Amino acid sequence: MSDPSANAPTPPATPPTPDPAPAAPAPAQDPPAPAPGTDWKAEARKWEKLAKTNTDAATKLQALEDAKKTDEQKLADELAALKADSSTAKSEKLRLEVALDKAPEGLSPAKIRKLAERLRGSNREELEADAVELFADFGAAKTPDEGDPSKPGQPKPDPAQGSRGIPSVGWPTSMGAAIAAQLKKT
Repeated sequence: MSDPSANAPTPPATPPTPDPAPAAPAPAQDPPAPAPGTDWKAEARKWEKLAKTNTDAATKLQALEDAKKTDEQKLADELAALKADSSTAKSEKLRLEVALDKAPEGLSPAKIRKLAERLRGSNREELEADAVELFADFGAAKTPDEGDPSKPGQPKPDPAQGSRGIPSVGWPTSMGAAIAAQLKKT
């Protein structure tokens, strides 16, 4: 008889290793820690100068790229920017319309405008659903009670101030009349 282990395939000596992953870029290294006696103003000036240089270089690069563009490319870029602005304006208008439609009575226009910025949705139905949910917390706006110091509004008149019921008969009606009355007495 033959040995059963002779017919069995032999496993490889070392298991295959997966291809090594591409080397990840080394994390950005922090600049070395400054010496204890560092002149911070000089360091700040150095970094400000570097930032200004980088800004100037980016501006020059943009100018060179713009100079290379044909008139058609420039018009296409301008058209794309105008379309983006138009889209933004339309979505803002739609949010304001929905907010005005769904806002409870008594909310100020400034408050409605501020709350309209919070509305989320890509179409009118989604915006309306969000507006209903947002304005549900506000309910019908109530006018503040008069004289309640915890609520802004028109305070109640203070009866301790004012004429206190002294009859106005014989009292001068103007400053000129009061002066004339005093001159007659002397």
